[in-house]
Amino acid sequence: MTLRCGGVREDPYAIGDQLTVRNTIVANNQPRNCVGTITSQGNNLEDTNLCGFNEPGDLPNTPAGLDPTELQNNGGQTQTVLILPSSAAFEGVTQGACPPPSIDQRGVTRPVNVRCDIGAVELQVTFIPTPTRTLTPTPTVTPTATPTCILADMNCDGIVDVRDYGIWRQQFGATNCGNVADLDGNCLVDIRDYGIWRQNFGHTAGAARASGALQAGIAPAPQGTPGPALPTGDQPAARAWRLLGAEGPSPAVPVLPVVGGLLGLGGLAEWRRRRPSGRE
Repeated sequence: MTLRCGGVREDPYAIGDQLTVRNTIVANNQPRNCVGTITSQGNNLEDTNLCGFNEPGDLPNTPAGLDPTELQNNGGQTQTVLILPSSAAFEGVTQGACPPPSIDQRGVTRPVNVRCDIGAVELQVTFIPTPTRTLTPTPTVTPTATPTCILADMNCDGIVDVRDYGIWRQQFGATNCGNVADLDGNCLVDIRDYGIWRQNFGHTAGAARASGALQAGIAPAPQGTPGPALPTGDQPAARAWRLLGAEGPSPAVPVLPVVGGLLGLGGLAEWRRRRPSGRE
């Protein structure tokens, strides 16, 4: 057996010798890779098809994919040529055909990865896992609850009282739909809404007000125990409606004076009927 120019040649004069190869790369030799009869034991790679590699795992006519820097110190006692990660020799030995050998030319344990590489040196590749994208959950938006106010509680403080009457009086005659003082929902703040307020005076529970929260420009009532009082800074005018007392357990409610012969939904008549004589 004679080796020439990096290729493989079987010497026909060598009596009794037989060249066998396995798990070997034969490539980049001039003028040819092999001369003579070569016996393959499988898993050999040749970049031409002159060596007769036709056993299981053999790769004839396959580019070797060698490192272009060629021989260099890759560890161990001798210089070696590494394969590239894209080489067909990388993990090219079929399962069960390696080990043996248990180490490569440098003394590195085989296999480094899942299967042995074809050739003299195991390629030590560090695989960097592809980062997994973490999806950020969309925050759940919790809707803000709209406060529910009872009927005729115009300032939504939990009780129908004189403060609500003050709002009705200030809004009297307004024609905007949705006005908190428009208790009957006809888009006009009028005497009918006063009647609804009076019927619910003193209530702290009941049907919900259709218009919901306070409209712009209506300030909420002050915190604390509600009671009959005019809104802050509201001074009665010369012809303002009065807050009159009523006899008996019924609460005191404002009543309307006679205007053009019209009584405020019977409020004044009822008050007069219940007043003791001599107190007109």
